[in-house]
Amino acid sequence: MIQELQESRCQQANSLQEQLQSYHDLKKQQDVLQLHLEDNKNNDEDHKCRQSQLKRKLQVLVMEKAALQLQMKKLEMCKLLPQQVHDLRLEQA
Repeated sequence: MIQELQESRCQQANSLQEQLQSYHDLKKQQDVLQLHLEDNKNNDEDHKCRQSQLKRKLQVLVMEKAALQLQMKKLEMCKLLPQQVHDLRLEQA
């Protein structure tokens, strides 16, 4: 009877030891995953910041493009104006 109790106690101690080891292993895995999660959050924030910067740059470039297109139209108009004046003079002559 005492022998059986000692064996049962030994088995319970071994089981507890295994459970503790499993707990520590899981805790380590959790810590590693937590670090990965933090890294991913930081990367996400970095990407959002970069995206915001690129959006602002794109807006500036779009406005510059519109301004250049307007200037090109004005230049084209300036080129056409002398020709139109010349054509009017020929018509009036």
